[in-house]
Amino acid sequence: MRNVRLNSQTGQEREALKRISSDMQPLLTVRDLCLYLKVHPSTIYRLVKTQQLPAFNAGRDWRFNLEDINRWLARKEVSTKKCLEE
Repeated sequence: MRNVRLNSQTGQEREALKRISSDMQPLLTVRDLCLYLKVHPSTIYRLVKTQQLPAFNAGRDWRFNLEDINRWLARKEVSTKKCLEE
């Protein structure tokens, strides 16, 4: 009997996380960023369209610098804490 992987996304997630954690490739695709932030691709595209998310075009595709994304997340976390304190 052949091995059947019940959840093929697990392997894809593992590969994406390897690419994310690699020092040699700090750039993420939309798919990688979706897995990293745990959001739907439409959320990524909406944030890019409204210029709320740091991104740049690589041909027809969007790319995201991991360091920029982590800084963006840190700023969002600080602003959320300020709103909650008020």
